[in-house]
Parts: sequence; structure tokens; C-alpha cells
Amino acid sequence: ASVEREKHPNVRTLFFGAATPNGPVDFIDHITEDVGKRYIVKGSAGSGKSVMMKKIGRHAEDRGFSVEYYQCAFDPNSTDMVLIPDLNVAICDGTDPHAVDPSRSGDEIVDMFERCMDPAVEMDRAEDIREAHTSYKYSMKRATQCLSEAQKKRAELATFYTRATDFHAVEKRKDEIITDILCLNGANRS
Repeated sequence: ASVEREKHPNVRTLFFGAATPNGPVDFIDHITEDVGKRYIVKGSAGSGKSVMMKKIGRHAEDRGFSVEYYQCAFDPNSTDMVLIPDLNVAICDGTDPHAVDPSRSGDEIVDMFERCMDPAVEMDRAEDIREAHTSYKYSMKRATQCLSEAQKKRAELATFYTRATDFHAVEKRKDEIITDILCLNGANRS
């Protein structure tokens, strides 16, 4: 099937998730719920997932298609998903902390380890890889704990300010600003 190029393709950079006080959260399934074909890329850090997705996105851009790039919340220089709406295609990183597994027709796994990695590296560096993975998991758990503690402290801080706030004065100032905006809008119509 042939898809026409857009006259003004839209290229957007977004995030599909974040680290939260309750752990990592993502909206991959929601964002891609109407996408007919999902390539779910599996592979270790450094296996070329992000590089491949960026190249696919640029290729689509060069052909006049709108592209949505979803950056990694942990490393914004890394791309975790590319969505090409007019082609009804998404390519996403399906590894932790946003693991995605095939769950519907149109899902296809792309195993970067199987296709692109030298298995000897994993054997030669097994201990280093294990240590890095353990350190990463610990750091993610600790980050979640820190975010949870920050959320509690923010709630505590909010109670101090809530008690000290004159909400009548806030409401009055809001009304003044709305009046100012409406006057500006009326002045621009003249």
C-alpha cells in the first residue's frame, strides 16, 4: 500500500513515561493502542536500540512522514520509541524499566542480542555486566525511595503554605487578571 507524503510533516519529541515515587511508569500501551504494527526491540544497554530507532525515524522524516520520538526519561539523549502515525507503525524499546512483550497481533520482537551482538562479549565480561546490572537495579530502587521521600516532604511543605495562604486574596487577584486579559482582548479587536 502506498502512503502519500505529508505537505508539512510534524516532528515531535516527547516522553512516554517517568520515574515516580511509586516506581517507573509508562504509557506505551496507551500511546500505541491504535497502532497496527509494533516492533518491540529487545537488547542490553548499548546494543544499538536507540541508534536504530533514531535512524528509522530520520528515514521516515526524509520521506515526508510525521514522526514522534519518545525520549528515555533516564537519558534524554536516548530514544526509547519512534511512532510513525501515517504508516501505523511504532518501534519501541521493550526492555526494563519499561518492559513490553508481544500482546496482540501486529507485535513483532526484534532481538538485538541475537541479530547484532557478539555472544563472546557477554561471556568475557559476565562479572562486570552482572555488577553493572545489580548497581543499576539498586540505583533505580534508591531513586524511587528518594522520590517517595521528596513527595512526602512536598506534602508537608504544602500544609505550611496552605495554612498561611489568604485564599480570598488569591481569588480577588485571579479575577483582576481575568479582567485585564479580557480588556487586552477587547483592545486587540479595535
